Amino acid sequence: MKLFLFLSGFLLVNLYAAAQQEQTFLQRGNQKRLVQNYAGAISDYNKVLELNPAQKEALCYRGLCKFYLYDQGGALEDVSRAIALDSAFAEAWYIRGQMYFEQKEYELALADINHAVKQLPSIAAAWFTRGLIHELKEKYKEAEADFNEVVRKEEANESAWLHRGLARYEQKKYSEALADFNRCITLNPNSSDAWYNRGLAHIYLKEKEKACSDFKKAEDLGNLLAFAALSKWCQAK
Repeated sequence: MKLFLFLSGFLLVNLYAAAQQEQTFLQRGNQKRLVQNYAGAISDYNKVLELNPAQKEALCYRGLCKFYLYDQGGALEDVSRAIALDSAFAEAWYIRGQMYFEQKEYELALADINHAVKQLPSIAAAWFTRGLIHELKEKYKEAEADFNEVVRKEEANESAWLHRGLARYEQKKYSEALADFNRCITLNPNSSDAWYNRGLAHIYLKEKEKACSDFKKAEDLGNLLAFAALSKWCQAK
């Protein structure tokens, strides 16, 4: 009986020590990943997975690091394994969706992002990526709805204001688009895209003088389309 108790206690101590070691390597890997030391992070995640091959976070984040190091096949394999281990792992669905998006596999990306948004609606980045996909597919009403969610969650997200403005512009909601471009410029006065697109909104609102001022600002900031806009709408007759 005493021997059994001793062995049970010994086993528990070892299991506890292994769990502590696993967490130490996972945290160290996460820290390295956040400072873009992807090779070092992978080394730590490998150690986690040697201790626990079913550690979903280590698989997911190792996959992310592999993606940044241009090992796209290995990246997708790792993240897919993490999803297979836990189909409710919203961040893994988002990360794999983002990988597909970067590879221009938009239908696959959309399917994964839909999973992420459904399971964890608080991920603003997932709404943003889905908005971009809808924008690329010229589904501007759906894109606007996605960017609505982003600006509601992240008021200082200048890109979301810009892209919601673009979605509204494409729906001929020029006054609403103008307001979004104004917000983007407030957040980032050097956004040449916002100045240029605000100029277009002014054109359709028959505010030529304001449009030409915006096109000139966009041109000064390096926007290549602004030169053509100035030539088309702002040359003296």
